[in-house]
Amino acid sequence: MAYYAALDVGVRTLALSIVDGDGKVKLGKSLASEVDEIVACLRSFGKEIKSVGFEAGTPARC
Repeated sequence: MAYYAALDVGVRTLALSIVDGDGKVKLGKSLASEVDEIVACLRSFGKEIKSVGFEAGTPARC
């Protein structure tokens, strides 16, 4: 089974989701936007992740 990770990156935190090839969410987590935390979370999943995508935008001012 293939697994895919998606990161919605913010300045301080990010949302990380891992889905399988059928689109079922296998992991959903909020993390600090720190490389060490992201890497540790992806490695702790324990299965090979085929690809990682991310969304990042500029902060909006209201």
